[in-house]
Amino acid sequence: MTSKWLNISFPFTSLPILKPAPKPGFVPVSVNWFPHRVCNYRCDFCFHTATNDYILPLDEGKRALRLLADAGHSFNLRTSGKCSSFAKKSFTSSRVPSCATARSNNWEEDMNDQIQEVDPIRWKVFQVLLLDSENTGPGSNSLRDARHLTVTGEQYQAFLDRHAQQPSLVPEDNNAMKDSYLLLDEKMRFLDCSNSGKKPGRSILDVGVETALLDSGFDEKTFLERGGIFEWTREPEPESVDW
Repeated sequence: MTSKWLNISFPFTSLPILKPAPKPGFVPVSVNWFPHRVCNYRCDFCFHTATNDYILPLDEGKRALRLLADAGHSFNLRTSGKCSSFAKKSFTSSRVPSCATARSNNWEEDMNDQIQEVDPIRWKVFQVLLLDSENTGPGSNSLRDARHLTVTGEQYQAFLDRHAQQPSLVPEDNNAMKDSYLLLDEKMRFLDCSNSGKKPGRSILDVGVETALLDSGFDEKTFLERGGIFEWTREPEPESVDW
């Protein structure tokens, strides 16, 4: 554009069009938080190992949980070997969730008597899952090597068939489990397992929940298909924590 009065030219420049940041197409109802990686157990098939001893400062942990709550999430606390005791304190009933992992050295066992005695609300049965940098041996810089503990699909199904009488049985093979959980690590980063590893994304403390979810690799369809939403009965309701 030229102004004849001042005889000065003002070239038009194209400005970049700012696009809104992408958002996840879901608001998941369950987030699993691992507050630290140090564990008092030594499960040889574990796929969340003690690669560091970092512990998030308390105030930062409170801020992160508030961000999750404000975004509409509920969260499960994974306390490295203490899940059952934590869950039991959360329920007035003595019935708590339980789980087992079918592996090469137990897939032929019969656990019916023990499960009937425990009488869990839900008994999840998993399959040994291999994730690079966690439990696939020194070649991937893993602290554990669970490759000798894997079971075939037929062996896993045989374990399920043997316990089919249990009303609390909830099968979750590797396809159902690997990408259908939202996992938060000790730095409040979602862990993407979609490429057979555990890749941490950006922390919700730095970018917020919506943006951090884009790094999660979460498969909502599989989450729903495996029954990720179910009725939890807990009385009385926990008191609100005002932070």
